[in-house]
Amino acid sequence: MMKLSTFIFLIAICIVSCKQKPDNQNQETLQIDADCDFVKVYAHPNPDTLIHEFLERDAAGQFLQSDPWFNGAIDCPGHEPGPDSHTIISGYLVTPFLSEENEVQFTVRSEVLGFVTFVSFNQQGFFEDRKAVVDTLVVRRTPYGWRIKSPALRQFVLADSAIARGTLPESECDRIRSMIDK
Repeated sequence: MMKLSTFIFLIAICIVSCKQKPDNQNQETLQIDADCDFVKVYAHPNPDTLIHEFLERDAAGQFLQSDPWFNGAIDCPGHEPGPDSHTIISGYLVTPFLSEENEVQFTVRSEVLGFVTFVSFNQQGFFEDRKAVVDTLVVRRTPYGWRIKSPALRQFVLADSAIARGTLPESECDRIRSMIDK
C-alpha cells in the first residue's frame, strides 16, 4: 500500500507539471498549418484588451512594416500579405458582436477617407474614396492565449498618423487635412 507522503508527492508533481504546459483543453481549436509561423509564447489573456490594442497599433500605422507584436497577436503570421498600400481613416468604432467560450467576434466600423499606394518608384499617392467600412474581426482562444484570426492585416491608419509618417508629398497631406476639417 502506498504511503500518504508518496501519494502527496505524486500529486504535487502532477500539479507542477500541468501548470508548466499551455492550456491543452482548447488544442482542437488550434488548427494551424505548419507554415503559419504561429508564435508559441503565452500572451494576450483577454480578447477585449487584445482587439483594442491591435486596433490602436493599426491606426497608428505600426503594421505598415514588419512588427513582432503583430506576429504574436494573430494566429497565422506566415500567411499574411505584405504591406504595399494602406487605407486612411478619420476614425473607427469597435463593438463586441458575438461571444462564445473559445471565440469572440468584433465589428469595426471605420470612416474611410481614401487609400495610399505607390504611384511610381518610391513615391506614394493618396486617392480619395470616402465611405464607411464595416469589418468583422474574430479573436479565438489558443493554448497560448487569445489570437486574432488571420488574415488580420487591416492597415487602416488614422489620417494624423499617416501624415506624421512623412512618406506622402505635402500636397497629398494638405488634401487629407482638408478632408478631416470638413
